[in-house]
Amino acid sequence: MLPTVTLGAQPEPAAVPRTESTAVAPHLYNVRKEILRTFHGGCFDAIDMEPCGLIRIEGWCLEHISQVLDFIKVYIDETVVPIEYYYRVYRADIAVHAGTNNHFTGFAIEYLVSSPFKDIRVTFRDEEIFSSKVEYRVATPHYAELISRTKAATRDDIYGSAPASRFVSDVIMNLASSYLLSPVLDFGCGSGALIRNLRSIGIEALA
Repeated sequence: MLPTVTLGAQPEPAAVPRTESTAVAPHLYNVRKEILRTFHGGCFDAIDMEPCGLIRIEGWCLEHISQVLDFIKVYIDETVVPIEYYYRVYRADIAVHAGTNNHFTGFAIEYLVSSPFKDIRVTFRDEEIFSSKVEYRVATPHYAELISRTKAATRDDIYGSAPASRFVSDVIMNLASSYLLSPVLDFGCGSGALIRNLRSIGIEALA
C-alpha cells in the first residue's frame, strides 16, 4: 500500500461537507466547485457541472482507480446516477511530489443527467464529501446525437467545414514523444500534423 500524499497546504478531510444552498438556478454555463477532500493515496479536487448535463468529478490517486470507482456515489434528487465514463488524466505535478514515474495519476469520473435537478450529493465510502441544493438547469447540446449514435462520426459530422489544424500543441507533442512507441497509427489524423512531428523525431507514424 502507498502512503497518503499531501501536496503543499492540501487540507485534511473536513468534518462538515462543503455545501452550496440557494434557490436561484445558475445560468447555462459551466459550474465548478472545489471538493478538496483527501483519502488514502489521493484526493478529490473538484466537481464540474456542464449545461449539457455532464457532471465530472476530478482528482488524483496513486493506486488503482478501482479504489475510487468502487466507493464513490453521486445522488441526483436522492437517486443514484451510474458512472458513464472514467479515465486517467495527466498530472505531472502529482508524479513529482509523489516520486513516481507514472504521470497519469489524475482521474475524471463522468455522469450524465438529462433533466433539471435541485439536489446533488456525492459520497465516498458512505461519507458525504459534497452537496448542493441549487436548482440546476440542463440544456440539450447541439451534439447530443453524437453521444448515443452507433455509427462512427467523421470530421464533417463534428467540425463541419473548419480546416484541420496544421500545428501540434507542446502538451500533446510532449505526451506523444514520451509514451508512444513505433509504429504509431494516427486514426483521424486531420492534416497529418502529429504524424509529421512524430516522424521528425524518429517515430514511425502512419495515417
